Amino acid sequence: MDVFVRALLNRRALVAVAFSVFSAGCATPYVAEPALCAARLPSVLGQINVTQIVGKMAEGFCPSGAGPLNPLMTDGDVVVVPDYLDVASHATGLTGVVLGEVTRSSLSAVCGHKVRQIDLSKSVRLSADGIIGLTRDASRVANREFVGRWGYIGTFAELPGKVIFTLRELDMESGATTKLISKEIVYGCRLESGRYRFEYSVY
Repeated sequence: MDVFVRALLNRRALVAVAFSVFSAGCATPYVAEPALCAARLPSVLGQINVTQIVGKMAEGFCPSGAGPLNPLMTDGDVVVVPDYLDVASHATGLTGVVLGEVTRSSLSAVCGHKVRQIDLSKSVRLSADGIIGLTRDASRVANREFVGRWGYIGTFAELPGKVIFTLRELDMESGATTKLISKEIVYGCRLESGRYRFEYSVY
C-alpha cells in the first residue's frame, strides 16, 4: 500500500511540476515589435549616424590631411553637390535632402571644397541600376549654370532591411565618373530582455 501511495504522490508531483512549467510559459508576455523595426526611409535616418557614415565617404575622396585624391582637383575648387536621388523613383524626397545637406557639410569640412548646391534633376540621367550621367549638353550645363568642373552626385537605394548610399565624383565637362564610393547599411531589431533593440551595421 505504501508503494502505491508513494507512486501516486510522485505522479501528482510530476503533474504539478509540468503544469507549473506550462503555466510559466503561458505567462510570458507577448512583446509587440515596434513599427520602427520594419520602418522605411526617412524614419530610419533618425536611428543611424548619418553624419559619421557620410563623413567616411567624404574621406574616401579626400583622406585627412592629404587633400583630394583627384590630381586635377584642388582643395579650394568649387564643387556642385545636389540632393541625393532615389534610384527607384528618381526623386529626392526628404531622404535625399537630408543626405545632400550632410554630404555638402562633410565635403566642405573634410576636403575644404567650396560647395554649391544646384538642381541637376533635369540634367542628370539615372538608370535603373543607378548609373549616373549628364545629358549631352553637359558642357553647356557646366559653363552657364554654375562655375565649377567637378560635382558629387549621390543616390540611395532602399531594400528590405537595408539601404545603400552611393556618392560619385563627376567630371561635369565630360560627364565621366572619376570615383565612386558606396556604403551599405543593414538594420533591424533584436529582442533582448523583453525589449526590442534597434541595431545597424555599415559595410
